[in-house]
Amino acid sequence: MCRARLDGADLADADLVRADLSDVRGLRVEQVLAARGLHNCVLPEPVRSDSRVVERVSRGE
Repeated sequence: MCRARLDGADLADADLVRADLSDVRGLRVEQVLAARGLHNCVLPEPVRSDSRVVERVSRGE
C-alpha cells in the first residue's frame, strides 16, 4: 500500500498481519486499533509509538 491515502478508511476487522503501512498517509491510531491483526505490521510514526498500539503489538495480536 505504498503511499496510499487512508483518511477515513474503515479498518474494522481488517487483518493487517505482516502489512507494510509505513508509507501510507492519513492513518490514525483509532483505525489501527479497530483492525483485527497487527502482528508484524509495519506502521508509520507516530501511530507505531502510540502506547495502545505498542501494547497490542507486544501481545502478538
